[in-house]
Amino acid sequence: MRHKKRSSALEGFEDDLKQYEKYIVFGFLLSWFPNHILNK
Repeated sequence: MRHKKRSSALEGFEDDLKQYEKYIVFGFLLSWFPNHILNK
């Protein structure tokens, strides 16, 4: 898959990080909420 032309590798890395950030947060919530509810 081709990315759009970017001025630096760091800029592309930051774009990827923004994309993955929501999946990481979502996965964290999925793993945290059940434990939090069960431990009440």
